[in-house]
Amino acid sequence: MAVSVEDRAQRFALRQLSTGHVEPFDQEPVDAADDLVWTSKPVKGIGKTVRHHFWRGNVLWCIRFQSPLRQFAIRRIAMNVYFDYFILLAILVNCVFLAMTDPPIEAEYVFNGIYTIEMLGKIVAYGFACHPHSYLGNKWNWLDFVVVIFGYLALIPGIGNYSAIRTFRVFRALRAVTAVPGLRLVVHALMVCLKALHNVVLLLLFVVWVSTIVSLQLYGGVLLQKCVKGFPSNLAATQYLGFVGNESNWAIDVDQELIICGNATSARSCTSGYTCLAVGDNPNRGYTNFDHAGWGFVSVFQLVTLDFWEDLYHKILAATGMGSIMFFLIVIFLASFYVINLVLAVVAVEFLRIKGDDDHDDH
Repeated sequence: MAVSVEDRAQRFALRQLSTGHVEPFDQEPVDAADDLVWTSKPVKGIGKTVRHHFWRGNVLWCIRFQSPLRQFAIRRIAMNVYFDYFILLAILVNCVFLAMTDPPIEAEYVFNGIYTIEMLGKIVAYGFACHPHSYLGNKWNWLDFVVVIFGYLALIPGIGNYSAIRTFRVFRALRAVTAVPGLRLVVHALMVCLKALHNVVLLLLFVVWVSTIVSLQLYGGVLLQKCVKGFPSNLAATQYLGFVGNESNWAIDVDQELIICGNATSARSCTSGYTCLAVGDNPNRGYTNFDHAGWGFVSVFQLVTLDFWEDLYHKILAATGMGSIMFFLIVIFLASFYVINLVLAVVAVEFLRIKGDDDHDDH
């Protein structure tokens, strides 16, 4: 088969490109059916060995594949692991300046210049957006592109004073995700596993809602019970309500907390001179209760997440007795330990699957 002059020139350029320290290209295209895409041999990257894919036609309508400018961009920017480490170091140093109250304006120019060189170099190497494996064809580069654009907008007098524009500088810290392949893999796995988690989330909501319905039947109104000082027997109805509703007549413990009591056998009993009555508001400013489906759902969700769950546990046991231990065992073991760990299992499986696919693509 006859080989065109242009094809021989491109292969000659590839052989020239492979005479350096790194041999970037295989002898054949990535896909024999697509002779306009070439792949590099496996080269060292940050944390892993990767292959790079390049469009061997013109990029930006005028830069040929074998031009010295594009070869420099491919070898010194796109495929250079030391340049990747330099960008990662720049991101980390930039994070330090972002944490400063009044960083020097010169730092903004320096970091904008570094990110611009990286962006332009990769655009020259891969092309911008109109063909396979282009710069914007990789979604991870979208964040880099937006950071660079808003970095220059923040330097324009008048526009840069808007807080929304300045806020975009914080996204420079997220560029560490795009710079490190391992972080990209983790973030990608978390995003993909959201699709696989919908059944687990529905199961979790179902368990929490069923537990809420049970708790409304068992513990409705019990957290209102408090130890009230003994009252005279000759009080009128209005005087009685005023007496028992007066917080100064309620017993408190050593921590200045209201004592929750109950009339069950194993519940907390009031001391001599006090009577257990349902008065006042629920604990924690009325938020912790099972008198309403909404707040009951919040309280059960607190148990599932194990967020200060022992406070609710001790209050319910003080009001109802030791028989409520079984309710907490079922909710915590079924909803918290089992369902939450099922979520972690789904994330782990998706991560291993995506990691396997990523390793297969690299080889």
